[in-house]
Amino acid sequence: MHQTGLPLGKYHKDPRFEIVQVRGRDAIRTAEYTIVQGDGRVFEIWRLDEPTAIFPHHTERVLAKALSHVLGDAMKVGPVYGGRWLHTDGHTYEHDPATTAMRRAQLLHLGDIVDYPSLPAFEVTGPAQPYPDEAGRPGMAFPTRDLVDRSSGWLPYRDGDLVPVRTGR
Repeated sequence: MHQTGLPLGKYHKDPRFEIVQVRGRDAIRTAEYTIVQGDGRVFEIWRLDEPTAIFPHHTERVLAKALSHVLGDAMKVGPVYGGRWLHTDGHTYEHDPATTAMRRAQLLHLGDIVDYPSLPAFEVTGPAQPYPDEAGRPGMAFPTRDLVDRSSGWLPYRDGDLVPVRTGR
């Protein structure tokens, strides 16, 4: 999956990171950190939200320990804890992502279940209605209901937005 000479060990099939080049060397980039091999065979962990940091956030002598510090346990694509699924895109879904298709937001209809990787799944409960955005500009949104806590909300969209919709139940 990842092409590198770094000793990834049990993390070699983990999709939650990518291999990048930093200072002419292979490095590991996750959603929050970059792991770079520093001087003296030490692996430096740098936070992405601190681009002007002078010192690394953390260091480890072994790459597996640095990966464990950043990612926790190694994971393989497929079912994980609590009925969730780790997909090849590195995101964890509430269901098998093979049953999800991307659909244009304006084509959603009553009963569609939208399942973003970072949000709890929710169901479209009605037709699109006029809904102003944060800046007060006119837009459209679908009324929704969370599948877990049953709370209601809105799914605002713009023309051309793609939404992950469950195709299998």
